[in-house]
Amino acid sequence: MSLVLHNVRLVRNTMELFCNLEILPQECVAIMGPKGCGKTSLLHLIAGLERPVSGSIVFNRQPLDCLVPASRPLTILLHDNNLFNHLSIGDNVVLGLRGTLSPSKHDQELVRWMMWWLGLEGLEKRKPLDVSRSHQQRAALARCILQNKPLLLLDDLFSVFEEEDKHDILCLIKVLQKEFGLTTLFATHDRDDALFLASKTLLMDCGQVVAYEPTHQQSFACA
Repeated sequence: MSLVLHNVRLVRNTMELFCNLEILPQECVAIMGPKGCGKTSLLHLIAGLERPVSGSIVFNRQPLDCLVPASRPLTILLHDNNLFNHLSIGDNVVLGLRGTLSPSKHDQELVRWMMWWLGLEGLEKRKPLDVSRSHQQRAALARCILQNKPLLLLDDLFSVFEEEDKHDILCLIKVLQKEFGLTTLFATHDRDDALFLASKTLLMDCGQVVAYEPTHQQSFACA
């Protein structure tokens, strides 16, 4: 299920993004580059949160351009985590399964397992604003994974974690990616994140793709 961006172009007041790219099935790709280079905009284009002025985006031979964000075969975790502050952590996670707060017994067990795996046990009834930023992002990640969509987009997820927590999350994502067969793209400023998690790294500068190579071959000159 490859992801193909063909002559995708986005025009902003301060930036013009242009991208030709193919990401192979189940690859994990880091997107790096200086602030304002287009990392988040690229993820938004794939997710349908922004519209290109030209070009096409195809996943598993299915054009995504005509699909609204909710209909695309992907989940995106933004930097501000997308949690509903009026719902508990547990209910936020449950919504990832069927979009309902009335899960079956099987779904309840799956939610409990996911929350245990992501270190959220005991926080089920707490509201997002009553837990740490790290736990908020863990809950948002749990909800993303439970949606069971093949393409996962992460926008600067790891910057909110302390070093020990971040290592745990990187390890979890590596396991989850293999367990669920996910194709994953993540924007990051940290080359160590890319070296640990990504098979390939996409370097961007001023909206342009500077390099797209196996991570261990990258010089990270513009990161």
